[in-house]
Amino acid sequence: MRRTITLVLGLMVACTMFMTSCGGNGTSSNAEDNSPKAIREKYVGNIIDGNYDKAVDMLADADKASAEEKEQTAKILKSLIEETIGGIREYEAIEETYSKDSTKCTVIGRYTYADGTVKEEKDVLIKTENGWACSL
Repeated sequence: MRRTITLVLGLMVACTMFMTSCGGNGTSSNAEDNSPKAIREKYVGNIIDGNYDKAVDMLADADKASAEEKEQTAKILKSLIEETIGGIREYEAIEETYSKDSTKCTVIGRYTYADGTVKEEKDVLIKTENGWACSL
């Protein structure tokens, strides 16, 4: 199990070298829809639904990536999620904690994995010109 986690983390680091954050599309007029919790829920929701291409398109630098790079990133993301942990069944963002300068936000989320395991994990989001963006 420890070896699998190390592999997953290593692959995630490789992905973050390509693209480091995801952001919302900002189409909603409701400010809550662009909160760090909502952004994270939308990103993980795409992963749960198997929409890895949409998840990759949400990454901040996706517009700078070639179609091939996006495809490779989607394959790696799918592999990380489905093959190493069996998938995510449910996700709920439960708490936000902002940095003193409000440029970062830590979202604690409750993940329910395909095997029924439930874990709370911290995800860091960064304030960008286009709103909040979540790291991989």
